[in-house]
Amino acid sequence: MGFWNFISKLFAKKEITFQNSSDASLHALLTQAADEYRTEHRKKAETLFLQALEEATPSSAEPLVEYNLQFLQFLWLQNEAHPKAIKCLSDFIAKFKDSASAYRCRASLVGRGQVLVELGKLGEAQEDLGRALQLLNKVPNVRDKIWASSQAYTRNAMGGAWAAMGDFSKAMEEFELSIALRPENAWVYFNRAEAFKKMNRFSEAFRDYQKALTSNDPGLPVYKIALAQREIQPLERSPG
Repeated sequence: MGFWNFISKLFAKKEITFQNSSDASLHALLTQAADEYRTEHRKKAETLFLQALEEATPSSAEPLVEYNLQFLQFLWLQNEAHPKAIKCLSDFIAKFKDSASAYRCRASLVGRGQVLVELGKLGEAQEDLGRALQLLNKVPNVRDKIWASSQAYTRNAMGGAWAAMGDFSKAMEEFELSIALRPENAWVYFNRAEAFKKMNRFSEAFRDYQKALTSNDPGLPVYKIALAQREIQPLERSPG
């Protein structure tokens, strides 16, 4: 059974019996955090998930710890906050050296693939991202917001890898799939704008840089906002 299917059934139960009161408290905190995320209060959700992680103990139920770590990882991937994710997970591993969940999350194929794209290690990136897509598609559920977002971010990173390798046809296919799943993700428009610029399709690059600056689910970090603004200026004067 896929993780999200398993955990959704666990959290859908009206009455759950835990071995100790700390697990019951942890479950309640995680439920509150998930509710905050569903109502678009992402900062509050992250704070609660981090609080739950602090309250976890070596004897905490593994499914609850896994849920906590997976959801935090998902939130960080939305903003490509890789250093933050790695530090937090490393700190958790130092505290709970036998947590398989923490090791799995820290070695996330999607997160690592995105970092490898940024580093220009494109072959390794495609290997990680391709494997991530295989895993995601084992339990496809387009009604699951988390599945759709994870798929979208992976497709976006894959598009960036193809564009960096000069295969713009495949890159555009991946970007389109990503946009269909997450149409307000600023990152995909930024990456597609970069690809259009390399193709000398300047009017389309200008359009996507603008879209990247106005989209906010998730939005660009400060340094990429500055890059997009810098790229737009000469494109405004370009004949197309």
